[in-house]
This record gives sequence, C-alpha cells and structure tokens, in this order.
Amino acid sequence: AYAKKNGYNVKLIKNIRFLDIENDLRPFLNDTLLVGISCMTGDPIKNGIEFSRVVKKIAPDLPIVWGGYHATLEPGQTISNENIDFLIRGWGEEPIVELLEALKKQKDLRGIAGLSYKIGGQIIHNPIRKFSDINPFPRYDYDLQEGFKESSRRLGKRLRSGSGWPQVPWFKIDHRPPL
Repeated sequence: AYAKKNGYNVKLIKNIRFLDIENDLRPFLNDTLLVGISCMTGDPIKNGIEFSRVVKKIAPDLPIVWGGYHATLEPGQTISNENIDFLIRGWGEEPIVELLEALKKQKDLRGIAGLSYKIGGQIIHNPIRKFSDINPFPRYDYDLQEGFKESSRRLGKRLRSGSGWPQVPWFKIDHRPPL
C-alpha cells in the first residue's frame, strides 16, 4: 500500500501454488521494475524459492527482493540464494520505496537502511533501519488482491506492532480470516 501511495503500480499475486506459475506469471513481468516476495519461515519458503526461480527463468535480469519474517530472522541464509538479489530486514514500507527509487534512478544502495544486497558475489548488509512511527503508513490495500471477498475485508483484522525482540525491532502480525 505504501509503494502504491508513492506512485508505483503494485500487483499482488497470492499463493503461487494455485497458478500455472510460468504461464500465469509471464504477463505480469512486462515493464516490471522489481518483484517482491514476503515469506514466513517454514513451508512458504519452498513456494517463494520456486517463484523466484521461475521469475529468473522468464526474466533473468529482473531484480527480486525478499522481505517478511524469514528474511528478517535469517538474512544471510535468504540472500545467499542465487535467485534473490535484495532483502529487506524489518519493517519494509519505507525501504521498498527507497529501493524502487534507487533502481529507477540508478542510485547508490548504501543509504537504504535495512537493505541487504549483493555486489560481485559479496553480500552487503546495510545498517538496520531505526524505528519509525507506523501510524502514517496506509492500511492494507485489499484492492491489490484480486478476488478478495468483500465479507473477508469487513472481518479482516490488522495488528501492527513496533516492538518485540531486541534483535528484530520491528515486526508485523497479520490476522485475516481464511478465504
């Protein structure tokens, strides 16, 4: 929602297990600046890795960024995957927009707090982003998710937390009823 608010055309593709992934994904990659994957630790990693692999097969030069719980908790392991170019640790709304701007304008990545990336095979972890007030961020944009049931929108709950483990100063917990 924050990237959309900042002028980027965002498309959400939910749960790739139900797609004929290569054929269904191909049209979305035209004129795409960046592909982002949010992933929790556990089985979702398999889907995220497969999604990344297929994106790189279709569009090898298209950058892929990972974020979410797993990327924040295991940044070294995650960014080591050959199909992952960038990783955002912690709260991602601001760094994803800064990364999009840097890619669009070919700017230096060193100033993007919370970003990990690779240069010449070397992994670079920028300093973690300092806490910022999450209240100005827009709420989840249900319009990004095609086929989202209106009843689920009304029942959906959103909890954003700005405190937690000392090693991971920001995390978010989403609770939404199953579709």
